[in-house]
Amino acid sequence: MSMPSKIIMDKLFKRKFMASALVYALCIPLFFINIRNSHDWGDDFAQYIHQAINITKGIPQSATGFIDDIRSPGVHISARPVGFPLILAMTCLYVGNSIKGFVITVTFILFLLCIALFSFYRKHFSDLVSILLVLIFAYNPFTLNFKEEIMSDIPFTLFLILVILVYSKTKGNKTLKYLLTGLLLGILISIRTIGIVLLAALILEDIISLWKNRRNNAIKLEIMKRALVITITIVFVLIDFKALFKIGIGSEYFASISFPILRMKASYYLHSFRYFFMSGGGVFPLLAILTQWLVVLFTTIGFLKKCFRKVDFIDFFVIIYLFALLLYPDMNSGMRFLFPVFPILIYYTVIGLMMVKINSPLKKNIIILSLGLFILIPYSFSAINIIRHQNETLPGPQEAEAVEAFEYIKRNTPMDAKIAFNKPRALNLYTDRRTILCANQSLESIAYNNLKYNVQYLLTCTDLPDDSTKKFLMIYPDKPLLLWSNSKFSLYQLNYLIHNKKHYANANILSK
Repeated sequence: MSMPSKIIMDKLFKRKFMASALVYALCIPLFFINIRNSHDWGDDFAQYIHQAINITKGIPQSATGFIDDIRSPGVHISARPVGFPLILAMTCLYVGNSIKGFVITVTFILFLLCIALFSFYRKHFSDLVSILLVLIFAYNPFTLNFKEEIMSDIPFTLFLILVILVYSKTKGNKTLKYLLTGLLLGILISIRTIGIVLLAALILEDIISLWKNRRNNAIKLEIMKRALVITITIVFVLIDFKALFKIGIGSEYFASISFPILRMKASYYLHSFRYFFMSGGGVFPLLAILTQWLVVLFTTIGFLKKCFRKVDFIDFFVIIYLFALLLYPDMNSGMRFLFPVFPILIYYTVIGLMMVKINSPLKKNIIILSLGLFILIPYSFSAINIIRHQNETLPGPQEAEAVEAFEYIKRNTPMDAKIAFNKPRALNLYTDRRTILCANQSLESIAYNNLKYNVQYLLTCTDLPDDSTKKFLMIYPDKPLLLWSNSKFSLYQLNYLIHNKKHYANANILSK
C-alpha cells in the first residue's frame, strides 16, 4: 500500500472509530435514566420473570401456577416464547427476582441496539445523520419510558437489526454468514413468534432472485444453498429450545388472528406512529404537530422511492409485518407492536428527506443538524420530567399496599389456594399461589370459573377497577366474605360457591 493510500486509510479508520466512540458515549446516559426498582401492573412482565425463574430451577416453562383459562382470549397462554425469559434467567442467576436488575438488563440491550442501529444507518447515510438517528430513537420519551418495562420488544428489535446486518454483509465466508443468519433468526423467532415474518421476507427475496436468475445455474445453486443452510439452522435452534425448555415457540399469535376492519386498524397504527414524534407537545404543540406530519410525509416518500429503486428483504419485512398487525385483533398495544419497525421507518424518513437537493456540503450538514435538533430539543422536556420522577414507586406490585396484601396472602392462605384477580400472573409471582383472571368477563363466566376451578378467594384493587367484578360483588353482597383489606386491596373468601351450586345451575351457567 502506497504512503498516500495508507494515510487516507488511517484517517478513515480514525474517523470511523471516533464516530463509534461518540455514539457509545452519547448512549451511556441511558443507564442513568428511568432505572427503577418498581414496575407497573402490566401482567406480561410477571410471566416473563416467572419463566426465567423456572429456567434457573430447571422446571418446565408453563409451571407458573397460573390457571390456563381458555375463556380469556390472549390471557390464557400458559407460557410465552422462551427467548426473552432465557435472557432474564442470566440476570436471575446473579441478582434473583430484582426489578432493578431486569430493568438494567433491558437498558443494556437497548444500548447494544443503539450500537447496532448506528452500524445499520452508517451503511446508508453519513456519520452525522447516523448519530442523530440513533439519538432520535434512543432518547424519544416513549423509548425512555418503555425501557423500564420488562418486555420482549427491545430484545426482539436488537436481534432483528442483527439479522439485517449479518445478512446484508457482502464480505467474508458465505456459509458462516448463512449459519449466523439462521442462528440469529432462530433466536429472533424464539423471542417473539412474529419474527417468522423476517424469514418470510428472506424467502420471498430468494424466490424473486431465483426467477430473475433462472438461467444462471451458479446463482441458483448459491441461493438454494443459502436458503437450505438458514432454514436448517433455524429449525435446529427452535427444536433445541423446545427440547431444553419444554415449551412451544409461541403459536398463540397466529391462533388469535382474525380479519378486523382494515381501515380502522390502519388509522390506529398511523396515529401510534405519529404519537412517537409528539414529544414536547405540551410545551411546543405546533412544533410537535408539524414534526409528526412531516415525518409521516417523508417516511411515505422514502418508502416509495426505496421500493421503486430496489425492493429487498427489508422492504418485504416491513410490508408483511405491518399487514400482520392489521390482522392481529389486539388494538391496545400499538406503540409496542410498532416499536421493532420504528428504526426502519426512520430509515425511510431520511431517504425521503434526501430527495431535497442541497448543493453545498456545509449547508447540507447545517440543515441536517438543525433538523435533528428540531426533533431532539423537545425531547429534553419529557426527559427531565422522567428523571424528576424516576425514584417514585410506580402503582404496581412494589407499592406498599400491594406488598402488604401479598404478605397477608402468603401468611394466611394455604399453599394450594386459588385466587381470582385482575392481574393473576403478578399475584402468582409474588405470592406463589395459583391464580386465575377475574376481569372483563360476564357474571356467568366469573361464577362458572370459580366453580370449575374451585376458586376460594377473590382479590380486588382500587387501582385496577373492573365493572364485572364490581357487579359480581354488588349482586351477591351477602355472600362473599371480606377477610382483609387495606386502602387499596380487599380479599374476599368465596368458599360459599362450592355449597351454592343450585343458584348458578338455575342461571344455566354450569352446563356451559
